Amino acid sequence: MQEQVKDAYTWCTLERDQGMLDEESAAHGFASALANSVESILLIPTDLGRSVHRVSIPEGASAVFFRRRSVAFHPDGNTTAGATVHCIGWKRDGENGVYLFVGEDGTTLLTDDMQAV
Repeated sequence: MQEQVKDAYTWCTLERDQGMLDEESAAHGFASALANSVESILLIPTDLGRSVHRVSIPEGASAVFFRRRSVAFHPDGNTTAGATVHCIGWKRDGENGVYLFVGEDGTTLLTDDMQAV
């Protein structure tokens, strides 16, 4: 049985038309945000003690958000949730993008490699 994990961050987008969409309000997850023209993506901590992180999206680029979760599988059939890394950034077709990876503890890695973490 897998335990329920609370994410350290939730996402929010600021739109070029001055609108805003947060993860809780998005009917179709981050795909809901991609239907609009995203100006910035923010990672907002779910608990006190962490910083807000923001990446601005240039004109003509596509916004990126994903989480990488790790899970340990045990011989008895149980699983244990490991660390989750959140990523916000942008990409353009045929080019490298910019990706900000943020760990649960607030550590960050800014890179042009989507597979860096």
